[in-house]
Amino acid sequence: MFGKNVASIDVGTTKVCTVLASVDIEGGMVIIGTSTIPSRGLWKGEVVNVEEASKSIISSVRQIEETSGVKISSAYVGITGNHINCLNGIGTVSKTRNLRFFSPHLVGQAMESIRDAVISPNEEVIHVIPRSYVLDGVRRFGNPAGTRGVQLDMETHVIVGNISRIQNLLKSVEAAGIKVKGLVLEPLASSEAVLTKEEMQSGVVLADIGGGSTDVASFKDGSIWQTTVLAVAGNHITNDIATCLDTPFRSAENLKVQYGHALPEAVDPNEELEIESFSDKSVRRIKRRELCEVIRARVQETLLIIGQRIKQGGGLNTFPPYGLVITGGTASLPGIAELAQKILHTSVRVGVPMGIPGLDSSLSNPAFATSMGILLWKLTHEDAEQKMDQMGFRNYFNQFNEQVLSRMKQPQTISPTNLKKSTKPQVIRAT
Repeated sequence: MFGKNVASIDVGTTKVCTVLASVDIEGGMVIIGTSTIPSRGLWKGEVVNVEEASKSIISSVRQIEETSGVKISSAYVGITGNHINCLNGIGTVSKTRNLRFFSPHLVGQAMESIRDAVISPNEEVIHVIPRSYVLDGVRRFGNPAGTRGVQLDMETHVIVGNISRIQNLLKSVEAAGIKVKGLVLEPLASSEAVLTKEEMQSGVVLADIGGGSTDVASFKDGSIWQTTVLAVAGNHITNDIATCLDTPFRSAENLKVQYGHALPEAVDPNEELEIESFSDKSVRRIKRRELCEVIRARVQETLLIIGQRIKQGGGLNTFPPYGLVITGGTASLPGIAELAQKILHTSVRVGVPMGIPGLDSSLSNPAFATSMGILLWKLTHEDAEQKMDQMGFRNYFNQFNEQVLSRMKQPQTISPTNLKKSTKPQVIRAT
């Protein structure tokens, strides 16, 4: 029986997308309503004007409330921006002889040593995600609670962000009358919606190309391996069109959406388009291929940057077995997968939301990957973490609310915690 309502809000550079779903006790989910509103007050995926961003959020939420008749008082919110950084850490804890096995509490201590050691005074932890563990020198996967041994090393992927920029996002949502129940890094959310378990297990790279930023995440062994946010995305394509073809931004965006193609050679060389001139307000005709040449140049550059970041920061000399999955609004650009395959020399597919029963065909679109994925992340991870809390774990997937909201009033410095019978965590900051 469905009854518990859950909402997600994707506050993007070009749009605010709100999704409302009803969830049953077994984890089944039905979408009740969606709303997409042009966003204001954001730049490259980050809130730069809290008041303007809040107005966009209010409009999106009210639209769903009016159509569904359901009041939205809280939501899970996606976060991105080039202030996001990832760190790979190892937390160590040793077991005394009078203990027969590693308890959930000891495992939680190893996780906490990572959390407390990696953050600087101007950063906040968004996620601490276990990747694997090493028990007495042997690397394993899964939950180490209940295992027997002497020394346990927990390998984790820690995602941090700048406190003030996180605060701007939280303030804009709460100013709209919505309580933030959790933050979810957008590429992690998108991965829940568009990647298969087999892809994440064998190895895959996800690139969520939105309007203001491109979120990149690599996966292997069933877990996150690297995350990075690039300050280049769909709006850069539009800006190039506006500049090169001397047309207003609004007109450039329409040209990109209606006639854009990442492969100019796939377009009829004789096809012409009418475009508005920015300088003298006249209308002139151009070859469609001229438009597509501008688009290809920027898309090619973006793809090359993605490839470079994967090799620089992920410990990968080449793309993993399942290659690259492109999602986000820009993934709808015709020919982008084919161009990526040529440039990066790997298999490429466009990812759309899946795994949600009864999902309307209009929502099976790359542009909705993040908003749908936030709900899936909540179902997969927050519900699991509640069970782990009952076993003695501290909530390590997404414990930010009390810490960050308190810092809004009085920022404070967090010092590394030294655990008894544990060594100092090893922390590797990804580039």
